[in-house]
Amino acid sequence: MGINRNPTPDEQRMIMDLARETAMHAHSYVRAAGKVARGSTPFEQIDMRMPVNFLFGHACELAMKSLLITKGYDDNELRQVGHHLDKAIAACSAEGVMLDAEFVRYCEIMGKPHGGYLTRYAIQTFPWVGYEDALKMLEPQMRLLPWVWPSSPAQPQTAPARAEPPRAVVVEAADPNDYDLVPGNFILRGQLSDDGIDITATVQFRNRSTHFVALKPLRSVFEINGKAPDGQVSGGISTPIRAERTEALQFRKIRIFHKNDPSGRAEFDVMFGLSQETMRTILRMRYDFTIRSYPPNKSTDQVLEADVAPTISYAVVDRPE
Repeated sequence: MGINRNPTPDEQRMIMDLARETAMHAHSYVRAAGKVARGSTPFEQIDMRMPVNFLFGHACELAMKSLLITKGYDDNELRQVGHHLDKAIAACSAEGVMLDAEFVRYCEIMGKPHGGYLTRYAIQTFPWVGYEDALKMLEPQMRLLPWVWPSSPAQPQTAPARAEPPRAVVVEAADPNDYDLVPGNFILRGQLSDDGIDITATVQFRNRSTHFVALKPLRSVFEINGKAPDGQVSGGISTPIRAERTEALQFRKIRIFHKNDPSGRAEFDVMFGLSQETMRTILRMRYDFTIRSYPPNKSTDQVLEADVAPTISYAVVDRPE
């Protein structure tokens, strides 16, 4: 049928009933994310990043679809939008629906993981947003759905909640020289293919202590000219890492097709400590680069020359007493 621009009074009532129901479901996914994340430790929230961001992503999808329904979108039109948050944003813009800027920013971060089912299936790593930050980004938009609970905020008032323990927070480290795990070399390699150049990257890190160090990968990103590897972004790492030993994370290849000094970035965040149970420090490594050389022939897999700007930082999960 397409978009119903001139509904009859009966059709308009049906449209608003469906919009109201869809918006209520959007709110229910936000509350469900709270049920999952509230009261959990920072480490548990990291482990639960997939289900929490799945719930928030679906809340965003339903919130925008509820707004589109008020503009006459029927089931067929909504199916065209699918689970793609970028398409939903574009459709809202085309219909003159204003969206909160922070809500849009969350959708831009989580759009590809949500639309590509990455928050459902662990097929590759993806950027993610912590529960508290995500809630702050989404809540103002949820308050713009007044037909759900006209006199209530996004999370309706219920019985007084039990007092929660103080939350742990992540704070920037004061002195990076105090930590056992340190960054090593960043290496770009390239090999000619039939129709382009396959580029890989390696991020090295070293345990400079005299004891084992447990590791937990948090986030990995590799892109060149906005293009990421097909499928999984990187391989795995060994944990724990032995004393005074260097290990590395290998990123999957990206194929480029032009020798035009392509630029990109590689990022790897890893948590470490004496054990999986006690780790609380995060090493963040980012390398922005511009490639300046290329392999001479197909038989050569060689290290590439590049201008590299590293950004290294540490953060500590601070557990308040």
